[in-house]
Amino acid sequence: MLKGVTIKLNNRLCSNNHFNQSINQSITMKSIVQLCICLFTILTFAQPQQQALREGQISGRVIDANLHEPLSYVNIVIKDAANKTITGGITKDDGTFHIEKTPEGQLTVSIQYIGYKTISKSINIG
Repeated sequence: MLKGVTIKLNNRLCSNNHFNQSINQSITMKSIVQLCICLFTILTFAQPQQQALREGQISGRVIDANLHEPLSYVNIVIKDAANKTITGGITKDDGTFHIEKTPEGQLTVSIQYIGYKTISKSINIG
């Protein structure tokens, strides 16, 4: 460390004590900023990972009970135990449907088509 040295900063004379204090404060602020960034990074990326949800799939074929012919463009609605709509789909021309990524658990499958009675069935995936 230099003793008795005077440094001119911004047209002001500063002794080495004042200069050392400025440097120490600057280093302290840098350390605080770096610490805050480090903590933010740790807290952001160290969140507990959610367990991977297991998913299933539902598929089938909708056929008119009287005519024994497939029904196309029938709405298939999947609801959870709280009767909240989760997902759904429609049948193809041949009456088939395939719905992927349905969550595990107790679900209700509703089959809805204009001119037909809505049919609902409870199923359990998993």
